[in-house]
Amino acid sequence: MRSASGPTPDKDPDKDADPRRALPSVERLLATARLRELADRFTRAEVKREVVALLEEARRASEPGLLTEDSVASSVEIRLASGHELLLRPVINGTGILIHTNLGRSPIHAEAWDDASELVER
Repeated sequence: MRSASGPTPDKDPDKDADPRRALPSVERLLATARLRELADRFTRAEVKREVVALLEEARRASEPGLLTEDSVASSVEIRLASGHELLLRPVINGTGILIHTNLGRSPIHAEAWDDASELVER
């Protein structure tokens, strides 16, 4: 006689398990060392947004595959770094030069140049 508590021979519990259940939780991922470092480098909100997006993509995939903590951290870092490269670039802010000194707006009289050069030479 078969035990009622065990699996039936024609039903394997692992065979019907949804692979999406194996995906790690957002909080578990955010608690990893690599993602904490990324949160310090960027912001926690940005890192969380990318983690949630990656998990949603994995859930929608027909074959979610194995999403590890390392693969999530690598993907988040790539996404955030590429997004920040596009937004941030070095510039020279010259507005103070024009506004505060009027250089370029009006010519400086020759006598003023002479007076200034005398002060510098002293």
